[in-house]
Parts: sequence; C-alpha cells; structure tokens
Amino acid sequence: MAPIIHYIEVSSFAKPGDAEKLKKIMADILPEAVEITETLHGPEAEGGVFKEELVEYTAKIGKPADMAVFHEKILSGLDDYDRAKIMEDIGSFVDDECNFYLRLSKNEAAQGCIVLESKDCIHLRYKLACYPAKRGNAVEAAEKIMSDGIR
Repeated sequence: MAPIIHYIEVSSFAKPGDAEKLKKIMADILPEAVEITETLHGPEAEGGVFKEELVEYTAKIGKPADMAVFHEKILSGLDDYDRAKIMEDIGSFVDDECNFYLRLSKNEAAQGCIVLESKDCIHLRYKLACYPAKRGNAVEAAEKIMSDGIR
C-alpha cells in the first residue's frame, strides 16, 4: 500500500525565556529519534508584527514507523469534541497544496494532553500523498487518517 503521508512537520515559536520549556514539550510529543531544530529570529523591521526575538523549533518526521507512532499519539489524545470538530469541517484543515494542518495547545501539551488550539500553539503539517495532487483527494486522505490512522 502506498504511503498516505510524505512527512509530518511540527513547529512552534517561543520567546527566548520560554524556549527550553517549549523544546521539552515538543520532545515529549515527538518520537524519540526525531531531531528538533532551533532557529533564532530577530525582531522584525519597522512595521513588522514581532517586536522581540523569537525561537522557532521545528521537527520533520519522515520515517513511516515514526509517523505512525506520532499520529497515533495525536489521535488517541484528542477528545471526542476535538475529533468531531475536525471531521465536521475537515476541508478547512486542508489547503490546495495537499497539506493537512492541526494546531495543538502548548499549555495542554505541557500537561500531557492533546487539545486543539488556535492561538499559542504547536503547528502540525501533514504533507499528504495524493495522486493526482488535488485538494479533493487531500481531503479524502485527511478523512482517512483521522478515522483509520496511518498503517
């Protein structure tokens, strides 16, 4: 069976004082072998949104076994409300480039919980393998991984 996901990218931002806490939160939800990359972003020029330094952590999960473990952790951690919220409007979580997006609460993840969030969050981007690469096929793939998981 062809893979349904090319890779999963996990990323988040923190102020330098909160960076180590965020790195630990991400390490706790990621498979052990996945490396976390740190990038320091300086304040944006005049007119920019970010006035302070930010640390960005990113991780890319590319091995099928690691993706399956990670996704199962996300699926099993979501409560019925969040799972229903995704499934009811799954098309809004998928873009034209065949990416499936979820955002998880940093604060809840620090407590070991998986909860959807839209503000201070950890970003998940699943690069879906759809042939042909069309949004409709990506929505079907997202529905499949949310209902059946990754095998």
